[in-house]
This record gives sequence, structure tokens and C-alpha cells, in this order.
Amino acid sequence: MADVIVSPLVEQLTKMITTEAHLLLGVGDQIISLRNQLEWIRCFLTDAEKKSKDIKVVEIWVRQVRELAYDAEDIIDAFNLHVERRKNAKIMWRIIGFWNKLWTLHRTGTLIEQFNKRSTEISTYRSQYNIHESISMQDSSHRTERLVSRLASRQTTPLVEEQVIVGFAEEATQLAAWLVKDEKEPRRRVMSIIGMGGLGKTTLAKLVYGKREVENHFDVRAWIYVSTKYRVRDLLSSCLKQVRGAITIDERSHIEKMDDGELKIELHKHLQGKRYLVVIDNIWNVDTWGRISASLPENQNGSRVLITTRNKDVAIHADQSTQHHDLRLMNKDESWELFCAKVFSSSEAKTIRFLDILGNKMHPVSAKPRRLGVHSCDTSTDANHSSTSFSKLRSILFFDVDFQIGMWKSTFGGRTRMLRVLDLEGVNLSGGLPQQIWKLIFLHYLGLRNCFSVEFPPSIGNLARLQTLDVRNTLLRSLTKEIWKLKQLRHLYMNSIGVIGSDFTEDLPRNLISLEISSDLWNCMWQATVKFGCLQSLTLNGELHCPNKSLRNFFPLSILELHLEESVLEEDPSSVLGSLPALKELRLRNKSYTGKKLLFLPEGFFQLELLELRGLQGLEEWTVEDEAMSSLRHLVIYECPGLKMLPDGLIKVTTLQKIEISNMPNEFLDRVKANGKDWDKIKDVPFIICN
Repeated sequence: MADVIVSPLVEQLTKMITTEAHLLLGVGDQIISLRNQLEWIRCFLTDAEKKSKDIKVVEIWVRQVRELAYDAEDIIDAFNLHVERRKNAKIMWRIIGFWNKLWTLHRTGTLIEQFNKRSTEISTYRSQYNIHESISMQDSSHRTERLVSRLASRQTTPLVEEQVIVGFAEEATQLAAWLVKDEKEPRRRVMSIIGMGGLGKTTLAKLVYGKREVENHFDVRAWIYVSTKYRVRDLLSSCLKQVRGAITIDERSHIEKMDDGELKIELHKHLQGKRYLVVIDNIWNVDTWGRISASLPENQNGSRVLITTRNKDVAIHADQSTQHHDLRLMNKDESWELFCAKVFSSSEAKTIRFLDILGNKMHPVSAKPRRLGVHSCDTSTDANHSSTSFSKLRSILFFDVDFQIGMWKSTFGGRTRMLRVLDLEGVNLSGGLPQQIWKLIFLHYLGLRNCFSVEFPPSIGNLARLQTLDVRNTLLRSLTKEIWKLKQLRHLYMNSIGVIGSDFTEDLPRNLISLEISSDLWNCMWQATVKFGCLQSLTLNGELHCPNKSLRNFFPLSILELHLEESVLEEDPSSVLGSLPALKELRLRNKSYTGKKLLFLPEGFFQLELLELRGLQGLEEWTVEDEAMSSLRHLVIYECPGLKMLPDGLIKVTTLQKIEISNMPNEFLDRVKANGKDWDKIKDVPFIICN
């Protein structure tokens, strides 16, 4: 966490020293000294922070270094604020402000000296308390533990490795009780934990698996993890080694020489008559279960199988008569607890400079927060805490759509001048943004998604450091060239624009990396002959009007990701898009193409890794010729009702790892099921999801 703060500071100071030396007159040496101190801190910090959760003295030292980094950030920002004000001041005010300049330089120099003194003190603590040796000793200890763990894992099963588990205690108890209750259900039953990726399916399964009553209840247990590139023999071999327990090197070698059929017979034999528990983690499709299930005998003695999966079809197919467990989403309190525990250490979470206004409560209370979250807060009564200073705020995230933007001044006033991140997603801005926001000269990110409507005044050009402007799903009432004064802008998202000013195409940027705009706006920009040589991600919404009705030369060659929606292209775009040399992701959505046929030519789309065909109502035939899409890993087909079949050429795309098919006619779905007419084209793909 602290390294995330220190590294940008080092880069910022290096830039100041190399390109803005004329602004450092009077404090140049101190700035260089500050940069050097931070570089030394950064070198040692990465390893130290990893160990801080386990060694108290290291944890204290890291916390002090973090506070020191925050102070360095404050010094740099205060100096930069003075520089920016002088840049924008009129000549008369520059003369009058001469004494203010001297005072600022003196104060900056004094603060840096104080910083260096504290930095030296903290460095002495490192030697005084043998922090370096503590880390080295723990490194050695961890290496030994990892070696022992690897050896032990040959005969034992996974434990819960997560240091922080939130919200699963009750569910784990319920599932464990289900596993060990066998009086009325002696048959082998299969229960599934179902939920989206990252929700905690594996964590919950590990909790259940590690419970003492579960361990004591079953004769043998095994845990199988289905990797993205799994082989059935690896799954069977792993399971067999676990249920056999201690085995000799010769026995292990014998198992590894078995083929799939022999492994199935051997595993079935060793489970026969025993009450077993087998956990199969991360099953994606029905076919995987089918390849394993025959090895798990019906012992009629209370044996159990526990599956984790994202696909409910897998759960139903494995056992239709069992009530499966749909994993719930965490509530706000659990989410906050997990966030703090994952991002910060346990003691750090109590003192971290993060203020969260949640139902008029502060979690945790901090006198000088650097990050602020606003959730369902009555700002008229409690947000303006007398004990809280917003002068050091760097980030504000709004989760309260009822926040009245008119309360900004009374809530924050001019105390947010150091702000770098401001996310107002969902806040109604139809009354206009406060003038104070256009004075946030350090702002890097401005989020205005789903804010009904907004208008940018000429003063938007004051946000000289802005890198990301996100106005998606918000009506931008008018757009003028003032936005292009933002020379640091790299990521621009605005898909709903009212009036485009006649001067909009003057001085267009050339360094954008990500761009999401309406097709009309793209047409204007392209006609202005701007060459976006750095553009990597482009999303266009609306009908495209290509020069001479040809897409050739209409997209930059640097594009990595291209998303087209409602483009209403009548001619097959495949030959042009397939020739884009860097294209890795292509999404054609909702009438982006209205024709009946797509033809992917040989060697076309040779870098493409993800392809999505969604809402192409007219598409009937898709042809993939030899060596097309030779790098494809993920294919999505959604709501293309006219598409009759998968292309024959798909069988030669050996890199494909995942296919998602949804909202397609039953005739199409029948073809892609096991033993269907298109099954041979995709049978070797590890993950296939059909809904």
C-alpha cells in the first residue's frame, strides 16, 4: 500500500528535477534530497510491507514510513499548488506575490529538512530493532514452510489459506451439517455451491472441508481443482493419490503411468465401500462432470460430492433432487470489513486515513482522511464534522444518488484543493457542477457516469492534470474545443452529446489511449484528419458514416480493442477489421452489422483473443477459413437468432479456451450440445457455457 504512494512521488519528483528545474530555484537541492530519500525507502519497502502482517515491529515501521510518504506527498502538492497559482496569475499579482514566493520557498525547504530528519530517525529504527534481520529470517522461514507445504500436499488436502474470511461462518456450518447428515439419505448425493466468479465459492468450500466434524465423519476425502487447461487423467490421478493416503515412490510412479480408463477403475475400487467426500472445485461445464462421475461409486453409505461452479446447469445435471446453495452477495458492512482487511493490515485498518460516511456514521474515524466514501448520507446534518479536516483529501467516491450537489460548498467548501480522484456517479448534476470543482487543478480522474445531464464551462480547461474523464450515460448538453485544453487527457468516455460546437474539431488531441464516443462525433474527428497513433481502445455508439462507404483507413492501426454498437454496417466489415495488426478484442453488438454473412479470411484476425457477436439480428451464415483467428481464446455468441450453425473452421482454432452461448434458438443449442451436429467443432474447448 505504501509503495503505491511512494513510487508515483519518486516519478513526480524526477520529472520536476529534469523538466521543471527553473521552478525549483531556492529548493532544488532539497527536492533532489527528498527524491533520493524516497527512492531508498521504496527499495526496502516492498519486501517489508509483505511481512508487516506477521511481525509487529515491521508493521509499526511500515506504518511510520507510510505516514512519512503522506507527508512527502503533502509537501510536493503544496509546492506545486504555489507554482500553478503563479503560472496563472497576472503580472501585477506576480509582483505583489514576490514575498509570498519567498515565504513558500522557505517553508518548503523547512518542511523537507524536517522530512529528512524524520526519515533518518525511522532508518535508525530499522537498525536498532533489527527489522532487516526480521524480514530475512521470515524469508528463510517462509521458504522452509513452503517446502514442507509442498511435500505435505502430496498426501494432505487443501486448507483455508485466506487470512481474512468474512460472512461465511453461518453458511459453512449449514453446509457441513448437510454433509454429515446421512441417516435419511444414504445414497451418494451431490451438492453444488453456485455463484459468479470472485464471490467466494472456493473459500466457502475450503471452510466446510476443513471443519473437524466433516473430517471425522468421512473415511477418505479428496479435493480436485479443475484448472483452465485440465486433463481428465490429472484430475483422476490427483484424487486417487489422496484417497490412497501414504504411498511409496514406486506406487506413485505406477499411478502416473496409468491411462484414463485404468485410473477410473482404480479410483472406483479404492472408494468402493468407503464413506467418502470429494470436492470438485471450479467446474465450468456438464461434460467435465460426466468424465469424472463414473469413478465415484454409489455406496449407499452417506458418501458426498461437493461441487463449486458458475453454471447452474452443471449443478442440476449432477443431482436434480438436491437443493443447491446459491452464494449470496455480501452486505455493505461485510463488504467494508473485507475491503479493509484485504487492502490494509488488521491494525492499519484502524488508523488508515480513509473516512467513510455511511448512514451518518464514520468508519473508521479519522481527523485528516485522504480518501472519502459517501454512502446514503444526510450531508445537511452530519457530513461537515467539526473534528474532520478535508484539507488532505485525495479521493472522494460517491455511492449516494440522493446527494444534493448544491450542498458541495457547505460540505466541502474550498477544502478539497488537493483532490486527485472525484467520482460523482449517479448524482443528479442537472443543476450544474459547483464552480469549486473546476479549480481542482490536481484532479486526475473525474467520474460523471449516470448523472442525468451536465454542461462543461470553459473553465474545464483549468483541470490541466486530468487524465480520465468519464461521462458515460450522462447527457453532455454541449461540447466545445475547451475540452482539448486538457493536454494530459488519456481516457475519454462520453456517449451522449447534445450540441457539438462548430469549433470542436480545432486542436484535437493525439495522445488518447481509450475513447468511447458517439459515431457522429468520431466521424467529425476523423474528417479533421486527426491520426490517433496512441489509441488502443475505441468504442463507438450509433450509425457509422464512412468515407466512400468504406471502412478502410477508418480505424487507427494501433487499436487493441474495438467495440461497435448500432453501427448499421451493411457491408461485411470482416476483411478490414481482420487486417488491423494489433486487434485483440472485437465486440460487434446490437445491429452493428445488418448483413447476412460474415467471412473471416485466411490469416485474418491473427492477434484476436476475444470475439463477441451480440444482437446481430440479420446474421445467418458465418464462415471461418483456415488460419483465421489463430490466437482466439474466448468466443461469445448472444442473441443472433438467424445464425444456423457454428463455422466449420472453428475446429482448427486450437487456442480456444472458453465459449459462451446465450439466448440462441433451440435448434442452434441442440447442435452445440454433446453429440450434437456441431459438437466435434468445440469438444476440446475446456469451458463451454450454454444458456
